[in-house]
Amino acid sequence: FSTRSNTPEFQPARLQIASVPTNGARLLEIYLLEIVSRLKISGLSIRVQVLAMRKPIDSDRSIGALLGELARLLSRNFNARMRHHGLTQTQWQALATLSRREGMRQAELAELLTVQPISLARLVDRLENSGWVERRPDPTDRRAVQLYLTAKAEPILDEMEAAGAATREAAVADFSDTEREQLLKLLNRMKTNLRKDMADAPVDAASPAKEGQA
Repeated sequence: FSTRSNTPEFQPARLQIASVPTNGARLLEIYLLEIVSRLKISGLSIRVQVLAMRKPIDSDRSIGALLGELARLLSRNFNARMRHHGLTQTQWQALATLSRREGMRQAELAELLTVQPISLARLVDRLENSGWVERRPDPTDRRAVQLYLTAKAEPILDEMEAAGAATREAAVADFSDTEREQLLKLLNRMKTNLRKDMADAPVDAASPAKEGQA
C-alpha cells in the first residue's frame, strides 16, 4: 500500500494496519498497545526487583557517607556561630581565602571557590558594600582587578578563626589527645592515598589535559 497520507500529519502506526478491515484494525491496534504496555510494566518490574536486590548502604559504616555527613555538620555548626553577621558560607570562604592570599585576581578567587565569575562579582559587590573588601586595579593587566581586605574585616576574621576553633573542638570534645593525633594521621593518610591514586590513574585520551599536551 502507499505510504503517502492525505492528512497534514503523517501517522505511520495507523497506516501500517490500514489494509485490515475497520473492526480488525481497531482490535489489532488495541492488541499492540496492550503488548507495549505489558513490556513497559515488565521492564519497570525488573528495574524495581534489581533495585530491591541491591544491598542498602549503611551510612554509619561507609567512609564516604560519614565524611560527607561530617563535612555538612561542620559547615552547619560554623555557619550557626557566624549567623549574626549575615554572612553566607561562600562569603566567609571568600574572606578566609583573601586573608591567606591578598591581592589575588577576582577570576582566581572564583576558581578557588568553584563559583561562576558573574556570581563571584555579585558576592564581591556585597562584601565591598559592607566595607570588608576593596577592589584595586591590577598593575599588570588593566582588564583585571585585585582584591584586598580592609581594616574593617580584621575583627570578622578574628571571630571566624575563633568560630572555626570552637567547631573543631565540639567535633572531638570527648577524644583523648592520642585519639586526636591518630585521627589526624589516618585522615592525612587517606588524603595521601587518594592523591597518589589520582596521580597514577591513566589520563583519558579525550581529556583536556591530554589535548593540551598534543
